[in-house]
Amino acid sequence: MLLYARQGWGSIALRATSIGAWFSMQAFAEEKFEKALFVSPVLGMEKLIRNIARIT
Repeated sequence: MLLYARQGWGSIALRATSIGAWFSMQAFAEEKFEKALFVSPVLGMEKLIRNIARIT
């Protein structure tokens, strides 16, 4: 998706909500965006994901 966006637009911004914000930070750690907005009601997202992974 990122390659597609780069081909079509000169600048790219990222907006992600909740768990998508955490996954976006992991997936795009090396990328540079024009702007980024991460919205998450959970402050310890990594801890939450690790706890959920142990349960299943």
